[in-house]
Amino acid sequence: MGKKERKNNYIIYPPRSKERGIFIFNLKINLKNNKLMDRKMQDIICQTWIVIFGCSAIWFVGRLEQWKRWGYILGLISQPAWIYTTIIHDQWGIFLLSLFYTYSWGQGVYNYWIK
Repeated sequence: MGKKERKNNYIIYPPRSKERGIFIFNLKINLKNNKLMDRKMQDIICQTWIVIFGCSAIWFVGRLEQWKRWGYILGLISQPAWIYTTIIHDQWGIFLLSLFYTYSWGQGVYNYWIK
């Protein structure tokens, strides 16, 4: 990961340098309590993603008309947030359940869109 850089009571991974290029993630670890400062924002984004796509997927799947097939697409879109959240919070049972849900949503996509 490279050398650590101290700045205002934080360690910044990776260090800011011109030869390293553009950084996608800038993780700030607070030295006082060793918590990721950006974790709360990541949780908010994931929970919002799950609510929007997960709830709309269930609603669409429950419909009788042709919109039903869009529910499987929305359900599949919601799965990365579920998987990421379960890995970050060490919820391995829900992680395995999320993998099964991903497979199930994928079956719906296959049956309603590809087949």
